Amino acid sequence: MPPRPDTPHAAAITHVGMRRQHNEDCYSIDEALGLFIVADGLGGHTAGEVASRTVVTVMRDTLHEQLSDSPVPADDTSATSRHAIRLAVAAANENVFKLNQARAIKQGQGMGATLAGVYLPPSATDGIVFHVGDCRVYLWRGQRLQALTQDHSLYQKWRSSGQDGPAPNKNVVLRAVGPWDRIEVETQTYQPHSDDLLLICSDGLTDMVSHAALEQALRNSAGDALKTRCADLVELANANGGRDNITAMLVHWQSLEVQT
Repeated sequence: MPPRPDTPHAAAITHVGMRRQHNEDCYSIDEALGLFIVADGLGGHTAGEVASRTVVTVMRDTLHEQLSDSPVPADDTSATSRHAIRLAVAAANENVFKLNQARAIKQGQGMGATLAGVYLPPSATDGIVFHVGDCRVYLWRGQRLQALTQDHSLYQKWRSSGQDGPAPNKNVVLRAVGPWDRIEVETQTYQPHSDDLLLICSDGLTDMVSHAALEQALRNSAGDALKTRCADLVELANANGGRDNITAMLVHWQSLEVQT
């Protein structure tokens, strides 16, 4: 049998930032389920915090129910987990979309949320990294930081298409959970290694802190408690201006064991 990661450990910090009046970010850590998720609410006065909280809660509850009804088979973990994530995001989207409908808000408008996370259910050998919008997942491995996700944003589309014309606003997202009746989540397989560290965060961190600075901060904080490392990242974003809500989550696998 392939190696199986031990139950990962995680910590997170969320902060309103230096300029906002309330925090529309939300996160969930469920080590037993193997679900780690950050959601960033959109909508301001149209209740972005309600959207992010709904997304996190519905996804967690849906995956708990799915896992209880149909445990993930060890020989088909990636396909089964990927399908489970798609169903969970669809359920979350349906819930937020209905909240918008109840307020008579037109499709494509109203509250919503971007999200990113990783799902590694019990007995699975591989995990699923998933995202919608501009929340991100990074992998810290071998003293290097690698982005595992690419933003669903107008700015990223401009970069990917050759940067023709002036750069668009970085905050315009092309996908979000809730404003539309259907949404597509992007997924990829993640194979854990011993001592891997995953950073899951909202754009309030990455808009304020460069890739190189994130990498250096993780290098400098090696050996510190996960909560302390998260707090250091949030503090760095606030020191650089803190223009948005900030959420930083770190997920760590300390060792790998071999199934018998």
